[in-house]
Amino acid sequence: MTNAQTHGPLAGAVVRTSAGHLTATDAAGRYSATAAPGTFDMTASKATFLPASAAGITVTEGGTTVADFALTPTPVLMSRRRVRGQRGELLARHGQPGPR
Repeated sequence: MTNAQTHGPLAGAVVRTSAGHLTATDAAGRYSATAAPGTFDMTASKATFLPASAAGITVTEGGTTVADFALTPTPVLMSRRRVRGQRGELLARHGQPGPR
């Protein structure tokens, strides 16, 4: 599993299957789970990232199935505020320091 913007590995992300399997990624962004043959939907998630899903992942008897995910960081919303001192002087505007 990787960060969709930096392409670096994501450690500690959680992968869930529709059958209830749950696992986490290691420091290299890898994960594994053992499942009976069948077709599953999968969801990958991590705090501060948007979740990603894959539908119809098929697991075969004795086979290995690969499902890669690239999670996108959650957008940070900045509010536009002005901070004023006790005397009304502008201290900061739009997240930038004000005049000195």
